[in-house]
Amino acid sequence: MIGETYYPFADVGMFKWATRAHTNDKIYSKAFYYFKKDDEVKIINLRSEHTPFGNNLLGWRYNQDYTFSASYHNRGKKENFYFLKEALLDNHKINETDTIKIGVLTVDFFTKNVFFETFNDRTFKTERNIAKYYDELYIPEYLK
Repeated sequence: MIGETYYPFADVGMFKWATRAHTNDKIYSKAFYYFKKDDEVKIINLRSEHTPFGNNLLGWRYNQDYTFSASYHNRGKKENFYFLKEALLDNHKINETDTIKIGVLTVDFFTKNVFFETFNDRTFKTERNIAKYYDELYIPEYLK
């Protein structure tokens, strides 16, 4: 009656123009922190930590906002690494003497192979640090 349009009935332009499809890489690689517990590699995948069926390394206190931010936008921040280390210590997932290291998770969508490549201290190269869309993962001094 007053000449305004309302969302369900208005042309919002969401689907007005088609976007060009692009082909994603057939091999996906991403750097992750990990630690060893009882000779088993525990990958710290923060994106699954806020769900009830996740690894539950951080406990129930950490929500989706933190895990998303730490996984993508704040990956390269030194403070994020030490906050994560303190959270793992608080939840008794690691000891003071345990070392958080860096490895690369690789998924080959063509062959359907998934593998995690671990690195010893001081062998992780910055060029292997996959940072296609977001910051590189922070590498602590003891791994350089």
